[in-house]
Amino acid sequence: MSEAPGAYYPIFLNIAGKRCLVIGGGQVAERKAASLLDCGGRVTVISPRLCPELEAKRAQGAIEAQVRDFRPGDLEGVFLAIAATDDPGVNDSAVKEAHIRGTMINVVDQPGECDFIVPSVVRRGELLIAISTGGRSPALARKVREEMEGHFGPEYGALLDLVSQVRLELSNRGCHPSPQAWQDHLDSELIEMVRQGKAGVARKRLTAALEARP
Repeated sequence: MSEAPGAYYPIFLNIAGKRCLVIGGGQVAERKAASLLDCGGRVTVISPRLCPELEAKRAQGAIEAQVRDFRPGDLEGVFLAIAATDDPGVNDSAVKEAHIRGTMINVVDQPGECDFIVPSVVRRGELLIAISTGGRSPALARKVREEMEGHFGPEYGALLDLVSQVRLELSNRGCHPSPQAWQDHLDSELIEMVRQGKAGVARKRLTAALEARP
């Protein structure tokens, strides 16, 4: 058993193009593989059996799969690993090798064995809101996520795109509004415009307001 974790350091990892290994072939492993693929990871799955969804991903070429037991050496060159099996012996072997190789590893539902835990997330385009209870209550993390999903609708993804465009446009003109100016003008009226599909009007409004502010 690893040392009990203290407070977690929040971090967002860039895994695009990096080798990621999922150990396990069931539904949980499939969800983990899917989330890694969504973030651009190069995913390999190792398991004696693959669920139909993982078989489909292999057939599509989305993942590599080795239909066999996990064995020493499988973590060579791996950036990040997730052990999603119901076999404590396999999970323990994966953790030991990960620590030797310096590979970050997560063991599903075993926070004490993990280098990192996976938060519950709300994703709206490139806007990502992560919720964690430090592994103490997945149910509470889910409840908070569901509440936040109701508050942050799809318009927030569009709003982020708009704000990014305005920021770049103003920067190219040598205009750099203060953080407070941004906060003042990212208001409920602007969000409502985006929600109603009036992104062009919202962009002009925001640009004009920020140009008039130091």
